[in-house]
Amino acid sequence: MKLSFKLVAIFFILTKLYAREVIVISYHPLAHELAKKVLNITTRKLGIAPDLITTYQVENTCPVRKSAIIQICINYRGEISYPIYRKTILRKTLRKILGSKNDF
Repeated sequence: MKLSFKLVAIFFILTKLYAREVIVISYHPLAHELAKKVLNITTRKLGIAPDLITTYQVENTCPVRKSAIIQICINYRGEISYPIYRKTILRKTLRKILGSKNDF
């Protein structure tokens, strides 16, 4: 429970501090069901608020959303990639929340 709260707090702080999209899920129309599963796992199992997640349906290649902190792309074959994963921002935020200097 504490970890879920901390994750939600992290992403809340990220949206306020950086005023950008936090998690972006871009998917091909043929991968719609998989995108719904990813969204469901992200919100229910990881406890991330749906307001922090933006979904986009794309026809061809996944356009990189430079404003995102994490971007998940799902192509027409159902293959998942992560073109954007801003590890430094996530690490700094975790350090602030957890009050730790450990490397995450």
